[in-house]
Formats: sequence, structure tokens, C-alpha cells
Amino acid sequence: MTAFKVRAAVVGVDEATRLKRPGIAFWALAGVFVAICVATWFVEGNLASESTTFASKAAALMVVLSGAVLGLVFHEWAHAIVAFWGGDRTVADKGYLTMDVRDYSNPLLSIGMPMLFLMLGGLPLPGGAVWINHHYLRSKWWDSAVSLAGPAINLLGALAIYGFVATGILGSHDVLSSALMFLAYLEIGIVILNLLPIPGLDGYGAIEPHLADGVQAFVAPVKRYSMVILLIVIMNGAALGFIWDMAADFTLSLGVNGDLIGYGETLADPRLL
Repeated sequence: MTAFKVRAAVVGVDEATRLKRPGIAFWALAGVFVAICVATWFVEGNLASESTTFASKAAALMVVLSGAVLGLVFHEWAHAIVAFWGGDRTVADKGYLTMDVRDYSNPLLSIGMPMLFLMLGGLPLPGGAVWINHHYLRSKWWDSAVSLAGPAINLLGALAIYGFVATGILGSHDVLSSALMFLAYLEIGIVILNLLPIPGLDGYGAIEPHLADGVQAFVAPVKRYSMVILLIVIMNGAALGFIWDMAADFTLSLGVNGDLIGYGETLADPRLL
């Protein structure tokens, strides 16, 4: 083998390795989230009096927005990594395993629209972020696992945040504690919404491979309008009320301080004044 071919082979191996692990864009995003949390540590606020200032509201909102974006990235990465394990190696070539939002099929729909939903009082639900070649997956069960991986990692993230705040390590830093608690509460809402058996959501994606061909063919035309359906569900007050109620019941069953979540919701309201 010539020196040129040896060098090309090494570069190819290095590139393949790079495409299978988080890249600089993800670490930058994670760093921004941590930096915002550290800055919020120094912002004063009091849970007992539910005091709000421009600084406390701006800080809490930034914690929730940056954390929600990070949650979206993890959600899509979970879909991709399980697909990779299940046989679809193309997700690595597409850059999905690097957790770089620039490699998503549509960054505007995947990040921009969910953030807009959140600012309008809805849930930051991603749409069409990663494309999976389902025919490469080894079985129907892998297909279901790919769909369930996103909500699963959102749930794990929420539980991790709850556990972290519950340790008391944040002490009396109520603004940061409440913002993180509200962020975790949002993640639980996202899990519940995603698991609804509606075409376009992960809940339907998990059961679709096991449906009869005739049923799949009947539902297929509906999937073309899945984005419209999702918009109606996300922005519908009654539907969100149902989801928030379930999220609250689940959260309170863990022994979480509901007052912290309520204070976090007040602080993270996009209306800063």
C-alpha cells in the first residue's frame, strides 16, 4: 500500500470515529447551558415571597430555553444511536451521532419551531430532525425501540434534574432551583405528548411496525398532515391541560416540591415585565 493510500485509510478511520461521538457544537451548547446555570446561581429570588425581578425572570427563561434545546438534541440523538445499534449505519454518515443541530434534516423545524411553541406557552416538540432508514433495522422491535428512545431519554433527563435539585446542593438559590425544576416538568410533558398514539408522534411510531399492512396503509395519508395535527394538539388549551395534569400527577408522585415548579413557571414566563 502506498503512503498516500495509508494516509487516506487513516483519515477515513478518523472521520468515521469523529462521526460517532459528540462534536464541538454539542459541547459548546452544553457549555452555554452550564454557564447560564452558573450565572443564575448569583441571581437573587425568594420562593416564599415569589419575588420577581427582570434579572430573575430573564435568568430563569434562559435556563429553560437553553435546557430545552439541549433536551431536543438528546431526544434526536437517542433516536439516532438506537437506530445505529439496530442496523441503520447511515445515521452516523449523516452526522446525527455528533449531536450537531446543523446536521439535522431541518434545523428550523427541529429547533426554531419548538422554541417558538415554548415561548407561546406550548411544548417544545421537535419535528423531522433525523431521518431513519427503517428498512435497515433488524426487526420490528428495533423499529419500536428507535421511536421510544427519544421520550425515554427525556424522562431520564427530567429524573436526573429532579434528583440533582433534591440533593439540596443548590441551597437557597431559589431562582436556579425553580428554573431547573420547571425545565424538568416541561420534559415530563414532552414525554407524555410524544407517547400519544398520534401519527407523527413517537407513540404511534412505536406501534406502527406491529400494525397490519391495511391499517398502516389507511393511516399513511394522515401522516402527511402530521405537522398540522401536532400544531393543533400543541396549541390546544384542552389538550395541553390534559398533558400538564398528567405531568403534575407524575411529578408530585415523586415527592417533588410543587411550589418550586410553580415559581419556576412564573419566572420563566417569556413576558419579562
